[in-house]
This record gives sequence, structure tokens and C-alpha cells, in this order.
Amino acid sequence: MFYLRTQSAAATIVPARLWDPQPFHAYERGDYAAQAWYFGMVTAMIFFNLLLFASLRDSVYLLYISFATSMALALSIQNGLAKEFLWPDTTLWSDTSSNFSYLLTVMAFIFFTRNMLETAKKFPKIDLQLKILAGCCLFFLIGATVWTKTFAMPSTSFIFIVSISILGISLFCAFKRQRSAYFFVVAYTTFLLSALMTCLMFLGLIHISTLTIYGMQWASAMEMLLLAFALADRFIMIRRKAIDDVKQVNVNLEQRLQEREAELKTSHEQLREIGQRQMLSQERQRLMQDMHDGLGSSLISALRWWSMAGWMKPKLRKCSRAVSTI
Repeated sequence: MFYLRTQSAAATIVPARLWDPQPFHAYERGDYAAQAWYFGMVTAMIFFNLLLFASLRDSVYLLYISFATSMALALSIQNGLAKEFLWPDTTLWSDTSSNFSYLLTVMAFIFFTRNMLETAKKFPKIDLQLKILAGCCLFFLIGATVWTKTFAMPSTSFIFIVSISILGISLFCAFKRQRSAYFFVVAYTTFLLSALMTCLMFLGLIHISTLTIYGMQWASAMEMLLLAFALADRFIMIRRKAIDDVKQVNVNLEQRLQEREAELKTSHEQLREIGQRQMLSQERQRLMQDMHDGLGSSLISALRWWSMAGWMKPKLRKCSRAVSTI
């Protein structure tokens, strides 16, 4: 007969089972291999999105990193790995860290949801609801840290409510035909089913099994991969929009250039026509001036001739008279 007594401020799962040494070591090796696969994948996703954030400077990748990190921490606490490797001799923090890590994950996911679905820009009322949920999450986060026993069960219920609320919000955004919401709904539904199963397990409403204990871990891995596809699609859409914007700018510039060339051509023709008119006017003025100068000089010559002729007539008459007299 064996008696086992446990005491914890938060919800705790104790899947007690007696093992023979050899089967236990085989199970332990398989469990460590599975845990290493999961946390290795999470680490790769974190570093990959960190590089994307450093390159693109888009805050959604940083929020994804915060969510993935807090989720990995919460699952390591749930499975006992954090207590085994990170804080083996801190009993009080081990009790507090479970609700703290899950509430931190929920808060990170709320902010990721706001950025991913662009609620601040497209759905202001929904964005206000998410902000209220984030404020309540902060309240429960502080309460679960200071008064762990008091906030243990209410925190679990609050996480359940937030999970359903985010599902409804994502479905509404998908109904509004927001492209990123489609990927988000598929990824989140996969994770939510496992999260709800875990909450029901903590509340004692379903039995403890391998599926209920590790289901959330594999579901979170699937969700992270699907969200990574959603972020990749977001990057493709941003890039496509940027390319379309550049093409539109080029089309507008080409159109403006053609309009400017047409205006310059019209102006050039007008200037050429004005220049031709000025040349014709100047030539006309020159001809008129030449004609005026030639006519004037001829008139002056004629006047001089007539004046000289008028002066010479009396002289010639006197000479003719004198000759005739002789």
C-alpha cells in the first residue's frame, strides 16, 4: 500500500503510476526525445521570426516571438521540465509559475491577435474589447502572482473565457473576408481544442490521459506552424502590395511624363509659331523700312533735281537772250 500526498496552490496534475525500471527508462528517453523535438522546433521558429523582425521591422513578428516563448515556458512548467532544469529548489515559485505563465501567454496572444487581424485599423470596437481583455489579464496576472490560492481557479476560468472570445473575434473577422483571419481561424481552432481540453482537465471535468497531458503541446506546435504560414502569407501580401504600388507609381509617372511631353510639344509649337510670326513681322518691317528709305531718297533726289532745274531756268534764259543779241 502506497500513500502519496501533494499540496499545490495552483491546479496540478499528478499522473501517478508505478513503473518497472527498464520500461520507465525507455519511456523517459522517448519523452525527452519528444520534448526535445518540440522545444527545438519552437526555438527555430523564434530565431527565424527574430531575423524577420530585424529585417522587416514589423512588430507582429516580435509579438509572435513573445507568444511562442511564453507558450513554450508554460508547457515546460506544465510538464515539469522547468522545475527540473530551471528552478529545482523553488517550491513557492513552482506553484505560482503555472498560472503566471499561462496568463502571460494569453496576454501575449491578445496583442498578437490585435496586430495580426489589424483590429485597431479595421475594427475599432473589437480592438477596444481586446484591450479590455488585456487589462483584465494583467489584473489576473498580478493577482495570481500575489494571491496564488485565491486566483488559481478564477484564472483558469478567465483563460477559458478569453479563448472563446478570441475565437469569436477571429470568426467575425473571417466573416468580414479579411484574408489573414482565415489562416488565423484554422491555426487557433487547432490550438483551442487542445487548450479547452486542458482547462477541462484542470477543472476535473475530464480524465487524465496521454492525450490530455501532451495534446496541448502538439497542438501548440501545429498552431505555431500554421501561424508561421499566416505570417508568410502576410509577408507575401505586403510584398505584392508594395510591387503593385511601385507599378502604379511607375504608371502614374509615365502618364505624367507623357502629359508633360505633350505640353512641351504644344509649347514648342506655339513658340515656333510665335517665332515665325516675329520673323515675318521683322522682315515686313525691314522691307517697309527699305521701301520707305528708297522712296524717301528718290523723292529727295527728285526735289533736288526740280529745285536745281528751277534755279537754272532763269540763267539759261538770260544766256539765250545774250546769244541772240549778238
